[in-house]
Amino acid sequence: MFSRWPESQAWAIVEGGAYRTAAVMLIDKALASGELNIENYKYHPFTGLPATSKEILQYLYEAQEKILKKKLDPLAVTREVTMPLVKFCLEVTERYMVEQGYRLPKWGRPEWLKEMEGKA
Repeated sequence: MFSRWPESQAWAIVEGGAYRTAAVMLIDKALASGELNIENYKYHPFTGLPATSKEILQYLYEAQEKILKKKLDPLAVTREVTMPLVKFCLEVTERYMVEQGYRLPKWGRPEWLKEMEGKA
């Protein structure tokens, strides 16, 4: 997308959207895998007041976004964080679909998926 419309890349950098996307994906992956349990957070870290799950998630997203901004430039965060997470999510989804007996399109899929389908 950025190679076809370089102005989109410029806007993503200015708006910081790359960091937000990566932060949300990292936190959501940690929650889904059990590495992070939102039930451990009952109080807001700054105010000490009871917090809802939505408030806690917002805090976690913002904290992760700050960490990414300190460590990576806007292009690196897409290349090193977002795209590997997109690939991981796609592979998890494909694995689940194959386990449920669905046939998948024949794009360049990992060998383990071909083996699961018995076509390798």
